[in-house]
Amino acid sequence: MGTKRKRNKRSNVTDLETIYNRGMQLYLEKNKINEAVEWFKKAQESNGLFAPAAYYYGVLLIEERGDIERGNRYLDKAAEDGY
Repeated sequence: MGTKRKRNKRSNVTDLETIYNRGMQLYLEKNKINEAVEWFKKAQESNGLFAPAAYYYGVLLIEERGDIERGNRYLDKAAEDGY
């Protein structure tokens, strides 16, 4: 029939960026709060919650969930990382 195409393996960094970008996209563009929280959690579990995502996760927790304490922790993390 046809030949199989060889897929390039993604680097770990690319995968982490994809995870946190998806969380930010769901929150900022589509306003799907519960799904965004799940993607931010995935990023955090894989140590891929970089400064911009930590900032937006903190904002989401404060504004949408009313979780000021946890939200402030993520805002502080973003600030520590230079965002």
